[in-house]
Amino acid sequence: MELHEPTEVLDLSDQATRAALAELARRKEAPSGCIRKAYAASEVKAVEGAGRQLAWIVSTADVDRDGDVVDPKGGDWSPWLKGGGPVLWAHNYRIPPYNIPVANGISMELVAGGKALRSVADFGEPGVWEFGDLIYELCRPRENGQPRLRQASIGFLTQEWSYDEERGGFNVVKYEGLEWSIVPIASNRESLSEAKALGTDLRPLVKWAELVLDGAGEERLTRKDLADVFAALKLATTREQVAVPAAPVEPVVLSEAQVRKAIRDTTQELVSAQVRRLTGRLD
Repeated sequence: MELHEPTEVLDLSDQATRAALAELARRKEAPSGCIRKAYAASEVKAVEGAGRQLAWIVSTADVDRDGDVVDPKGGDWSPWLKGGGPVLWAHNYRIPPYNIPVANGISMELVAGGKALRSVADFGEPGVWEFGDLIYELCRPRENGQPRLRQASIGFLTQEWSYDEERGGFNVVKYEGLEWSIVPIASNRESLSEAKALGTDLRPLVKWAELVLDGAGEERLTRKDLADVFAALKLATTREQVAVPAAPVEPVVLSEAQVRKAIRDTTQELVSAQVRRLTGRLD
């Protein structure tokens, strides 16, 4: 299975990024970075007689929460399938061991008259990849037909798009699909607490959330989403409300010119202060 991490990920929830990309779209120019879009699957179904295979609706033609539309008919997923169809956890390429795909995607097809994409994820034999087993347990439909986790997110490179001025959103009409991930944004405390009560060990998910919140790898979800996930998972594990770890402080990098100016200004201030002290001036 081949994994090729995108060199750049574009955050369309950031208004400054959206404004810059809107200018590109108006000129009919495609961005160079990867875009990711999350969808709450309308269905996650077990494939009858096929072991641990689940069929997901991973994308639709609906307007998403950012006001954007990704046309399911415009996606080329053949390179992804040829590369083994990796299905990741939360678009994580960097934080081991969570960067190992939790499943293999074995198909990607248009459904609902071309208005949705459905992919079948094969989780393989149990006992081979413990974290994959946990994700399968959370995603498989329960007795009521609903999974505990159902959110999918596709990652793609845009090839053709436009900007809808009235809606204030992008229309992605042609793109190359890179991978899709199972993401925990749609998790809720009730279903996770239920999973814990039934004996599901959620501690690996808590550890993942802590590692990402502490800056162990490049964050693939917004910090608010991760904070919500952390709080939900911690509550499900400990039954206690907990504070979310503070964001890691970014180092300040100064240019050589800035350093020289700071030294010069500080030296002048120190000399001036000493002269005022020696001459008895208090101004």
